[in-house]
Amino acid sequence: MIAAIIIAAAGVLLILLAVLLRKKLGRGWTVSFLAAGILTALVGGVFTGQQWQQEQQRRESVYLGLRYLEQSETESCAYYLKQAGTADSFPAAAARSLLNLARGNELSARLALSMAEASARSQEEKDFLVVLPNVMAQDPSQLAAAVNRIVGFLNLSGRQTARLDTYIQMESNGYYDPLSAENFDQNAADRLQISHLLRNGSYESAVSQAVRLADRTPSEDNRLLLAETVAESAYNGLALSGETFLADGGEPDAAPKEDSTVRKERQKLDSQREALEVQLADLEFLNDGQEETQQRILALTEEIQALRTRSDKLYVYRAFNAIADLHSTEAALVRARLYFALQDYQQALDTLRDTAGSLWTRLSPDRELGTALQAVERAYDQGDTFQESPEFRDMLVILLSKPFPDLMYLSQTELTQGFAQHIINDLKVYGKSLFVAQLDTSEFPKVRVTLSGRETLLQKIADQADTQCRDTRQDVAYTASLQTAALSNICVVVDRSGSMDGQPMEDLKTALTNFINGIPEDGILTSLVAFESDAETLSELTQDRASLLNQVNGLGGGGGTEITAGIREGTASLENAVGGRVMLLMTDGQSDVDFSVVEEAAVAGIIIHTIGFGSVNDALLQEIADRTGGQYIKADSSQELSNIYASLQQIIGHTLVLEYTAPEADTDQPRYFFLRTEKYSVRVDYDPAPISAPAVFVTYCYPQWIRASDLQDMAERNRSVSLELRGEHLDTVTAVTVGGLTAQVEQQEEDQISLTLPPHLQQGWQSVTLSLTEGKAVSYDRLIYVGEPVRIPTLRLGCLSISPAWGFLPGDGTLVLADSGIRLTENRSGENSSLQLYMTGALELSVTAAQQEQILGATYGDEIDLGSQGVITGWGEIGLDSGDSAYTNGAPGTVVRGAVQFDCEADQAQLAAREGEG
Repeated sequence: MIAAIIIAAAGVLLILLAVLLRKKLGRGWTVSFLAAGILTALVGGVFTGQQWQQEQQRRESVYLGLRYLEQSETESCAYYLKQAGTADSFPAAAARSLLNLARGNELSARLALSMAEASARSQEEKDFLVVLPNVMAQDPSQLAAAVNRIVGFLNLSGRQTARLDTYIQMESNGYYDPLSAENFDQNAADRLQISHLLRNGSYESAVSQAVRLADRTPSEDNRLLLAETVAESAYNGLALSGETFLADGGEPDAAPKEDSTVRKERQKLDSQREALEVQLADLEFLNDGQEETQQRILALTEEIQALRTRSDKLYVYRAFNAIADLHSTEAALVRARLYFALQDYQQALDTLRDTAGSLWTRLSPDRELGTALQAVERAYDQGDTFQESPEFRDMLVILLSKPFPDLMYLSQTELTQGFAQHIINDLKVYGKSLFVAQLDTSEFPKVRVTLSGRETLLQKIADQADTQCRDTRQDVAYTASLQTAALSNICVVVDRSGSMDGQPMEDLKTALTNFINGIPEDGILTSLVAFESDAETLSELTQDRASLLNQVNGLGGGGGTEITAGIREGTASLENAVGGRVMLLMTDGQSDVDFSVVEEAAVAGIIIHTIGFGSVNDALLQEIADRTGGQYIKADSSQELSNIYASLQQIIGHTLVLEYTAPEADTDQPRYFFLRTEKYSVRVDYDPAPISAPAVFVTYCYPQWIRASDLQDMAERNRSVSLELRGEHLDTVTAVTVGGLTAQVEQQEEDQISLTLPPHLQQGWQSVTLSLTEGKAVSYDRLIYVGEPVRIPTLRLGCLSISPAWGFLPGDGTLVLADSGIRLTENRSGENSSLQLYMTGALELSVTAAQQEQILGATYGDEIDLGSQGVITGWGEIGLDSGDSAYTNGAPGTVVRGAVQFDCEADQAQLAAREGEG
């Protein structure tokens, strides 16, 4: 305000100089000085008046906030104190300190108190600051006393406070009594009533009343409010009719000529849409599968949707015309809100950003408004460095509701909150622009790094332009090549479980529609998989956008959440694809995951990017992404899905392979890879020693060999299965799954892993998968068996005698034997020899139906002859029995371990490890 006063004073001074020096200056210069002085004084006076009015509005906002605080309505108080802005003001700072005391936020209260101390001028203000920190804001009497003291510093007239008190009454309950409110005008009362109608969802009534208000008092504020009621109605899905706009509230026949014009325009749009729908139906019926036909179907579908949207929201377009002659910053903000109601989000953002640099914003006396718009512009300029904060969100809400500072509830509508959230979502960075998908040290000191990210960044790295590459604090020279075929095939796997029903599913459909429309047409194939309790391929790999969009439109929520099924189906969709393969996995829920299917995807070269929102298991989705070289992106809400898919669209499929030779390869210090280009950098610590593949030779379980009946009993008692694996290089294992269930690692060493897993295993052989880093895995299909054991007598096959205690009959013509004693009796060159062995593990051999009956009917001491020759396979460890004459105490007794095989004949038997398995 001081600057405006100085300008006005300068104008007055010019006028005085012109009058006093008129004889010396001459007529021409005197007139010029007078004109300049009058113009300067006028401009200064206008700005002084506007800023004085702004200052009065700020003081009134502080008053409203304090009175709401006195009623313990802290949110309403906070709104009005934010409307008061952040300009230096003792009453505003003192009020913020009192609000934070009422909220129990002592730190914020002290900060506001410091601002009040800096702006205190009178001794009375300084004396009050001594008392303020000791106010018990939870005590109504002390709170009221403090509020009244601060109100006194506002210097408002009794007429002003009476009007504001009536305003609070009207705003709180929507009721207005003209007889008891002499200082409260009808215009303000009508605006508050419209605000209440919008708050209660009575959109048609709000529009009708706004029409009558604008017709009676066609001020800029009221015309903008009418446009706003139309925007709010459209945003909440209401298709307004011409009857709603009857200014006199009469019958439809009394509608003004403009309403009939609108009605005719809507009829014309509907006729055009119906004609296009007939064309679309004919094309779909005669679909020849040609690309030109598919493109025409897609174009017609989009045109029909655009006509339907224009017809449903016709009055929103009319609202633009109704305020076209208004050029204030407030009018520009309402236009942005209208665009957002039309779901033209980009135009809404562009309008908002353009307003920041407009002439009207520069000339606006509302400094807070200009500051807020500039803050939004700076946030967009920050790019990847934007940091979300509650303060920024609050600033956005106040900015978007600035056209209506007298209507608090418009800051709380779904349109305002949705627009603010959309801006934050648009500013947030989803996913990394550059990340390491894989680091291979199998040929160390040669290091091979696979980078993924935005194509422009990768191209810069490939060109070695302004890029720094280091290994363990030393710069290294590298070679790099872009992988051009990486973005050939994309499988989008989406969660359609029951929790996705409603708005999340609608947001997902919007996100997928935008994603599909943004896929490049050349060389890109896309498939769509949906999962809940099971999974289904909705569309095989295709370039047919119309078909994909049709499947997206048909998505609906229901059922549970089975992520494993989604990954398995997505992998199947990509397994025969030629070129690069990427899977986008989205879920809003939790489930167990069989990591063997994740490893299958990794082995197949499928990169999985995971997207989660809601009550997801972040660690699980992060691990899925890590094991396949992808990245995990967390959304705070389903509204962010469009931004996430758009971000992924910029990075998926673009990969670069970088190679270099590590310096000082024999050093013992921890090693890392580091690369920086532009403002982006990546770093990965690594172990130069190649990872040795683990191997399992012996398995110990409790209950022994996992009896099915014991499992049921353990499940009822909520107990788990203990499992121990013994072998080599087991310290390199990162995760273990058994029968599709993730096992909990209790203890891990180089030669053994102790595990527990829930007792929810199916009967039969259990697949065991050992996961390693870099997407590698080792799997065993016949390592552990679940079933009901039976007692097994001594068996003889050729010269081999087997004495197990227990075994299993799966019913598939095989017999599975648990830990067994084995006696080998051979007759070579007329000499008998024998060897006693012991097997820790399982043996499997074929049996006939008759032999099975013999086994089941045998008694203790029986021996069953299974024939003179045959083959017995197994898995485990075979060693010398301590009763054998060749056994020496303390000496290694292991003969063979891993996958074994006996080839039995009448006079000899051969024992060997199965090739490639032991």
